[in-house]
Amino acid sequence: MCGDGANDVRALKTAHVGISLSEAEASVAAPFTSNVQDITCVPRLLREGRAALVTSYQEFKYMMLFAIIFTFALGTLYHYVIESPNSQYYHLEIFIILPLSITMTMSKTSDSLSKQRPTGRLISVEILSSVIGQGAIQAVFILGTYALLVRQSWYDPSLCADSFENCVACAENTTIYLLTIFQYTMTAWVFLEGKPFKKPFYMNFWFTISLVVILVSSVLIVLDPFDWRFLYDTDWAMEVEFPMEWRCKLMGIIIGNSVLTVLWEKIGVAAMTKAWKKYKEKKSFKNVMEEYVYVSLLNIK
Repeated sequence: MCGDGANDVRALKTAHVGISLSEAEASVAAPFTSNVQDITCVPRLLREGRAALVTSYQEFKYMMLFAIIFTFALGTLYHYVIESPNSQYYHLEIFIILPLSITMTMSKTSDSLSKQRPTGRLISVEILSSVIGQGAIQAVFILGTYALLVRQSWYDPSLCADSFENCVACAENTTIYLLTIFQYTMTAWVFLEGKPFKKPFYMNFWFTISLVVILVSSVLIVLDPFDWRFLYDTDWAMEVEFPMEWRCKLMGIIIGNSVLTVLWEKIGVAAMTKAWKKYKEKKSFKNVMEEYVYVSLLNIK
């Protein structure tokens, strides 16, 4: 509802969205006030509202995936009586999760209003298929990477056989930790969808900078080309020495994980959403025809 006078106050309050076209009485009742005395603000308000809704969904999905990845990674380690050091938590939450989750909200609204509308419900096929599918992908890669690790010829399981407290820097937690760094990063990137409601992610300057810095530093940590010895210090307990062969294998697993993450979000979720819409349309058409036939039979009788 758009209005500019006292006679529009009730309608402005009752409407789903009220826009006051003046700063007089109507602006008291309306949640939005336009400085321009016409309705050209309506498309802009729709664009901003849709972008804000999509941003909320993106943050929700990212926090859900953070919890799922964290649970599977930590649960796998705890199952084999392995502890993750605090330094890993600090690195993940301060230098990866925090900057990505904050900068995700800084993407600008699209310049044009799309005919497409975002889903109006949090519990929808589009969101659930994304969260469940991505969670399953990340969990499979965590478990599969661990299973591949224990089959390596150089792997020594006795390093973590003494006590739970002392096992903080071992091949198991280092491998899963390096894998999850990329999982947290790539899920943030695929969830930050651009068109048709927001501008592309690369136009979000701070998110792009954070993404590049995190990816480059993570690749350097995995491949360790500079032999950063401080990473192996027991007080830091972030990483242990690996054969370069395993580091290359781990990088290949990470690339495969990232590709599958992108494909599911771009193709799998879209296919699931499209199939569900077709099912609903077919079901709706069937209900209409059944009702039509039922009414026709009543009229005949």
